[in-house]
Amino acid sequence: SVSDIVSFTQKQISCSSLETTIIDAIEITNTGGTSLRYDGSAGQFIANWKTPSGQANTCWEIKTTTTNGPSISAFFKLK
Repeated sequence: SVSDIVSFTQKQISCSSLETTIIDAIEITNTGGTSLRYDGSAGQFIANWKTPSGQANTCWEIKTTTTNGPSISAFFKLK
């Protein structure tokens, strides 16, 4: 459930080592007036992430943390 999500953040990371950089995690900016949602029939969360502009060839970690502590991350390289 979306109510079980404590945070949904993004932070820039090093592309070569995947170690975090000085840039702090910030809340995700969604596009088109959407928000984080859950699709029960597909069994997945969906978010329309607005990628940071002017950040070609940078790497990002998108992290979702739940109320009981576990988190999951996805990693992206922008082109």
